[in-house]
Amino acid sequence: LGAHRHLWQATEVIFGGHSAGGMAVLLQLDTLHAYFPSSTRVVGIIDAGLFLDHRTGSVHGRAHCRALERAITMWNATGGLHSECVAAEPAPWRCIFPGYLLKYIRTPVFLVQDKYDNWAVKNVLGLQWVSYDHRITRPEIATIRDYGNHTLRSLARHIRGGGGLWLTSCTMV
Repeated sequence: LGAHRHLWQATEVIFGGHSAGGMAVLLQLDTLHAYFPSSTRVVGIIDAGLFLDHRTGSVHGRAHCRALERAITMWNATGGLHSECVAAEPAPWRCIFPGYLLKYIRTPVFLVQDKYDNWAVKNVLGLQWVSYDHRITRPEIATIRDYGNHTLRSLARHIRGGGGLWLTSCTMV
């Protein structure tokens, strides 16, 4: 793109991705930014691409996190992670989780995420999401709210100047 579309001459560049593509952008954003002159404004937009290290309260959450840990090792994927994060964190697998990774990202990033992510409610919390044929219980509501608060705490503390967070919170409960 740089040679054929004159990308290197751009004055503003936005790298964006959704779901796993968003996570890939987050992991590589600083590396991509380094290809541009310092005068180029580079930002990232990550849409619904954030998984949290949420091991509390759910066997599903612990299994999900352990699977990601093992995947990083099995795939020898450390080279695809943010190098500063890998150097600083006690274990490289932590750098796949935005709650650990975001503090190392220097390029401004704007996160768009659902506080009560439907995929995470099913696959991390192990709950059936609210639907017209499923009544959700009070303990399930508390678990979902806890996950939403964990999402907010994990993401909001790492937003730096030029970046932001849009955290939707429609729960149907």
